[in-house]
Amino acid sequence: MHDFQLRRLTLPIALLLLAACEEAPPDPPAPIDAGTVDASRDAGPEPDAGAPPIDAGPDCGPHGDPHLGHCHCHAGYVEEAGRCVPIDDCAGDDPLEPDDRFRDAVAWEGEPLERWLCPGDVDHVTVTLSAGETLTATATFVHAELDLALALWDPGADPRFDGAAARTTGSGDEERLVYRAGADGPHLIRIHASGAGQQGAYRLELTTDAP
Repeated sequence: MHDFQLRRLTLPIALLLLAACEEAPPDPPAPIDAGTVDASRDAGPEPDAGAPPIDAGPDCGPHGDPHLGHCHCHAGYVEEAGRCVPIDDCAGDDPLEPDDRFRDAVAWEGEPLERWLCPGDVDHVTVTLSAGETLTATATFVHAELDLALALWDPGADPRFDGAAARTTGSGDEERLVYRAGADGPHLIRIHASGAGQQGAYRLELTTDAP
C-alpha cells in the first residue's frame, strides 16, 4: 500500500517537471561567422593635432581675421596677397581731405579736381543736377600705379545700404561715367582704387549738359 501511495505522489511531480521543460524557450543559436569587428579598419589616419582646421581661410597674420576666403584687416592695415600688412605712409594726401565718409563729400565748384588717393582711401564729391540733366565724370590717372573706379548715387541714397545708380568698370588710364539725372539734387560720386594698397594722383573732370 505504501508503494501505491508513493507512485501517486511522484507521478504529478514528474508531469510538472515535464511541462516546465516544454515551456522554456530554447537558447538562441550562435551567429554564423560573426567574427570580430575592427573599428580602426575604415577610420583612416589619425588627424594631425597641429594642423590648421579645414577651410580655415588665408593666414592673415596677427593684424587681421580670415572671412570667406579673404582678410578683414585691422585699422591701419590692408590685405596684400592674403595677409594684412601696414598701410604705407601716403606720399601726397591732398588738401580736400578728409572726405573718406560720404557725409564729408566735397561739393564740385565747376573746376577740375587734382587729387591724390592714398592706400585704403576713398574720395567723395557731390554735384548738383536737375532732372534730365546729363553728367559726364572723367577720371584720368596712370593705370600701372592706380586702378580707379567711379560710382554714383542719386539724391537721398545712402551708400551704406543702397546700391549705386551707376559705376565704371574700365581697365585703362581713364574711367568715364555718363549719367542722366532722374531727380533734382546733389548726386554723390565715389572715387576708389580697385586694388588694395594702391596710391597715386588723378584728375577728375565733371561736365553737365542740360536736357
